[in-house]
Amino acid sequence: MRGFLRDELKSTNKGATDVIFLDRDGVISRKMPLHCHVLSPDEFEVLPDVYEALRLIIESGYITLVITNQRCLALGTLDDDGFSRINDKMVSELTTHGVYVDGLYYCPHGNDEGCGCRKPEPGLLEEASYDLGRLGITIDRSRSWMIGDDETDIIAGKRFGVNTVKIGDDVPDLLAAVRMITGTR
Repeated sequence: MRGFLRDELKSTNKGATDVIFLDRDGVISRKMPLHCHVLSPDEFEVLPDVYEALRLIIESGYITLVITNQRCLALGTLDDDGFSRINDKMVSELTTHGVYVDGLYYCPHGNDEGCGCRKPEPGLLEEASYDLGRLGITIDRSRSWMIGDDETDIIAGKRFGVNTVKIGDDVPDLLAAVRMITGTR
C-alpha cells in the first residue's frame, strides 16, 4: 500500500459506508506554483476553513481519504522520508485542531509512466476500496464523493463511480464543497 489507513478504522461499523476522497494540494493544503512541489514540512500550509470542513465531514459520518499524485517522488526532488515528514506534519496539524483524515493514498509516478494509480486513473481509489473491503467496509459509491481542484481528480472520481466536486469558481474551497454535500451552512 502506498499510504496509510488509521488504526481506528478496524473498529468502524462494517458494511456499506460513505467516503469522501480529497485531493491534497489545492484542497487541503496550499498548492505550489506550476511545476513546483511541496518539498518540506515548512512549505506545507493547511488552507483556511479546512479544519471546519473536516469537522463537518467527521460529524456527518463519512470516512475521509486523501488521494494525491506526487510526481516529485518520480522526479527525485523529494524522497520517501521527506514525503513522510510532510504527511506527518499534515496529520499533526489536523490532530492539533481536533480533526483527522482516515487515510492517505499517493501515486509516486511521473506523468509519462503509464501507471494505473496516477489520477486521472482510478487506481488509488480502487486500492483504498480494496483495503477498506479487507476491513469489512464497502464503499457506497452512489453516496460517496471525490473533491479536487484539477480535472484529473474529477475524471478519477467519475471513473471510480463516485460523485464529484471541483474546487474552482462555483465552489471556492473545501468548506463550500462539504457544505454542499452535507446540506449544512
